[in-house]
Amino acid sequence: MQDFQPKYAQIWKYFNEICSTPRPSGKEEKIREYLLDFAQKEGFISKVDKAGNVLITRKGEEPAIALQAHMDMVCEKNNNVEHDFLTEGIKTYIKDGWMHAEGTTLGADNGIGMAMIMAAMKSYTGNKTIEGIFTVEEETGLSGAERMEKDFFTAQTIINLDSEEEDELIIGCAGGCTTKAHLKKEEEDIPQAGQFYIEISVKGLLGGHSGGDIHLARANANKLIGDFLRITNEKYGIQLCEINGGNLHNAIPREASAVFVLPYAHREHVRIDWNIYVADMEDVWLEFEPKMRFDLGSTRPRSKAFTKALTEKIINSLSRAEHGIIEWENKELNSVKTSTNLASIKTLEEEVLITTSQRSFSEADLASLGFKTYETFTECGALAEVSDAYPAWQPKYESKILEVTRTAYKELMGKDPIVKCMHAGLECGLLYKKNPMLDIISFGPTLRGVHSPDEKLDLKSTEKIFELLMKVL
Repeated sequence: MQDFQPKYAQIWKYFNEICSTPRPSGKEEKIREYLLDFAQKEGFISKVDKAGNVLITRKGEEPAIALQAHMDMVCEKNNNVEHDFLTEGIKTYIKDGWMHAEGTTLGADNGIGMAMIMAAMKSYTGNKTIEGIFTVEEETGLSGAERMEKDFFTAQTIINLDSEEEDELIIGCAGGCTTKAHLKKEEEDIPQAGQFYIEISVKGLLGGHSGGDIHLARANANKLIGDFLRITNEKYGIQLCEINGGNLHNAIPREASAVFVLPYAHREHVRIDWNIYVADMEDVWLEFEPKMRFDLGSTRPRSKAFTKALTEKIINSLSRAEHGIIEWENKELNSVKTSTNLASIKTLEEEVLITTSQRSFSEADLASLGFKTYETFTECGALAEVSDAYPAWQPKYESKILEVTRTAYKELMGKDPIVKCMHAGLECGLLYKKNPMLDIISFGPTLRGVHSPDEKLDLKSTEKIFELLMKVL
């Protein structure tokens, strides 16, 4: 593996095979078949529930312990990259001890968790029954865990392998929901004389995970585009032709673009305003977003544009929708209690769809923020909905699996782990809701840039975490 000499080759064999297998959320057929083939070859028992989740069991004489990961991955790519996530595998490379993907998300979230479960089940020599739980559609609302059949697995102790910091043991996470604005597409003919068409875009932002990275200084492409459109509309009166930004509800948007039309006489004024706006935004963000890029140019005339009423609704929705931290749990520790993400805006065939996601450790605060966002979109003229709610995973500080893992970590690493709750959502909350008697912990190797094409996996950290997993087992 180039400059890395693996100690546990089995992990990397499985991860390479997982990377070669397409697995977008909702399209897990190929990776499910791969898992079932693995179980058959190794002589393990396997089954699939109605939701499409997979359980693989290595039978032992002692009570079961479950290892859990999700099958699907976030499918993000740079605009200059040609890649079909439905048919193509991920192309990886190694640099300076990290594994990267070529212009796409790597899918180590949570492919490396899957690979470690498979390697652990194959190499385990103890007497416990090991259950491998592999869920679907985690990245699009944790619906695989939500729809998991009752009594699908037997274990009362679960190790979730979907965390992203080597030195952390996770014992709780925020709950979340998704709030959307549906704006019916209303268009009208535009006279060709005396009109000028402009396309603007924001590219090259860092983006990242809307849970794990929301506390970092990251710009939101949808907010940047939306703010300039608001300023321009107030001064000149514009009509949008199309607007797109971001992709997934749980990713901070890295890129956004819009096409609008305005009277020809204002074309140079808009260019001047754009340059001033870009300079102002670079003063604010360039320190944190070194690769940010703003583009403005003329574009081909369109025969139709959104009505002025629809343009106003879109701009008002983007302007009024909140993004970022709503309340800190502990600012000094970068611990976030409540947040919201203005995730995406899409021009579809019959509507313009705005998607946001909210997170909180407080059930009441989550419900309040979801309703506030719903009200904001409704007031802007949209048909709004709140969906995909999932519960927070409340911590148990008196936990046997926590005690065992903390002891094993200190013996292996020579230091105490950080025990904490995380703002990003995990399936643990849904599993715990189904069975409050479960004893659950989450840990995993160090990942960076999750949910973006900058995603990378620390190779040495992966092997350390695998050693920890085997020691706990």
